[in-house]
Amino acid sequence: MFRFLAENIIYLLIKKKILDIEDREIYLYAMEGILLNGLILFTILIVSIIGGNMIHFSGMVFFFIPLRVLAGGYHASKSEYCFILTVGIYTVSVALANLCPGLYKYFYAQAIFTMACISVFTWAPLKNRKHPLTDNQYKRNRILTRILILFYAVVLGILISQKTVMATSEIILVVLVAIIFITGKIMTKDKIKLN
Repeated sequence: MFRFLAENIIYLLIKKKILDIEDREIYLYAMEGILLNGLILFTILIVSIIGGNMIHFSGMVFFFIPLRVLAGGYHASKSEYCFILTVGIYTVSVALANLCPGLYKYFYAQAIFTMACISVFTWAPLKNRKHPLTDNQYKRNRILTRILILFYAVVLGILISQKTVMATSEIILVVLVAIIFITGKIMTKDKIKLN
């Protein structure tokens, strides 16, 4: 669906001579990403409104997205699967945040958050053949990921001291990044062994 829409949009832009046909694949990749990410953000915004938890949506934007982009992790084989997985996981995280708004108060939640941060801090960014980066980009992402993790740890401390439910969202979303990251790391190793 996303690829089909991207192809149609790029075809029209090339036909109107707004884009150059030689760079068609680059434009297709970019347009598919824009469509996918735009629809994901719109859909999770709707889920947040329906779930009555705009704080969690803010947490998604401030905690999940930047860390996920820098750390990497599991990538679905098709955009449609990515959309379904992302919206599904987000919906479950909203439900969890709504059911357990005081989750941040419990030591085990803080311990899991700490383990998630340590795993991402230690191993990120994940190298992905579908999205290759230069060595300098990997080094930059490693530094930025580590800075984000340290910043998020400080922010969590502040949020806990303020007794705000945003702390629960931060814990849930950072742990989700770690799960996606570790899943990608395991699946990457399995693919390497199979080849």
